[in-house]
Amino acid sequence: LFSGRPTLSETQMAENTTTVPGTPHVEECQDSVTRPAGNTTQYAAGDAISDNATTATAAGAFTLDFRSRMGGGMTLLDFTLHKSDHDVTTATFWLLLFDALPAVAGWEDNGQLAITDAEMKNCKGSVTFAAADWQNVVLGDIQTVSKTIGIVLAATSTTLYGILVAGDTYTPGDAEVFTLTVKALVE
Repeated sequence: LFSGRPTLSETQMAENTTTVPGTPHVEECQDSVTRPAGNTTQYAAGDAISDNATTATAAGAFTLDFRSRMGGGMTLLDFTLHKSDHDVTTATFWLLLFDALPAVAGWEDNGQLAITDAEMKNCKGSVTFAAADWQNVVLGDIQTVSKTIGIVLAATSTTLYGILVAGDTYTPGDAEVFTLTVKALVE
């Protein structure tokens, strides 16, 4: 009955697949923050980890752009943090997630986090990377935290910002790079 009709291979079908609006799918975003060069000053608990010791810049925060998620809800699922400096000892880090970037004054590198109460109202959640859970690898340390955080972005936004904070004392590497990867279930 259907002889002579062209058929698509599985590969061709996969290449022609599109996401239907309203169909849940997993999206992944990644960004890095590079600490100041020449600076290995130990962090105290509550110190911000950023790109500049005098004035943090937007590059001092993780910028996670979920392009398909403008003005809607999503569920954050997995948070992977990689630090480029391989340490024998590890530390605890806190990740604070915002839907609006806090003013740069208040999260300079190695300074006590000083975000205002008004800015904290834009905090969508936090994730703790515990000292005991780091996997030491040759080119740094890595940890994945599986945690479900439901969020709703503003109508004109696709972006979340992450500020990293030392939860304990930590001696960083020179120009150490922290890379954050976040997976989210979006509809």
